[in-house]
Amino acid sequence: MTTIPAGPAAIEEAAAVLSADGLVVVPTDTVYGLAVRGPRAGAAEVLAAAKRRPAEQAVALLVGSVEQAQEVAVFDERARALTEALWPGPLTLVVPRVSGRDWDLGGTPTTVGVRWPDRAFVAALARAAGPLAVTSANPHGEETAFTAEAAASSLGGSVDLVIDGGRCGGAPSTVLDLVEAEARVLRAGAMPSNRISAVLSGA
Repeated sequence: MTTIPAGPAAIEEAAAVLSADGLVVVPTDTVYGLAVRGPRAGAAEVLAAAKRRPAEQAVALLVGSVEQAQEVAVFDERARALTEALWPGPLTLVVPRVSGRDWDLGGTPTTVGVRWPDRAFVAALARAAGPLAVTSANPHGEETAFTAEAAASSLGGSVDLVIDGGRCGGAPSTVLDLVEAEARVLRAGAMPSNRISAVLSGA
């Protein structure tokens, strides 16, 4: 396991590790995440094994732009309004998946959770390496990692590269399900519900 500071050189090195189907710990705008390439075969299983949790749990994608998200996710008027108003930021949208994107992300294969994080490094990495399948960088049931050191020590030898971007001090992202006609909050998090409601009321 190698640890390097976040920066332009780290983007290149992390992208190379990801392209070789490696696992990378990355700083986000909320917590440290454990990432693999979204299209990697068995992505959900690989992340689940590192976290020591069941592989059925869905894994979200981090992207570096709305356009990149739409390569995988189908956005309706509500999703477009939310991304315009609240992305980049701590809001994960669960929406229908683009046909043919049969990536191994766990959960329902016809839907996908996507987010453009408000952290320059990980957004740039997603633009360089493609959408990232990411889960929090801590073993299942243990405390969330807010530092690179904590993430590295808790995950042990399952990680190939750790990017140290300093302390991440945020709550996890809010997860909003837009698959059905009525929007549902699946997980309350860093994006306030009143901001979501204000956007949806005008969509």
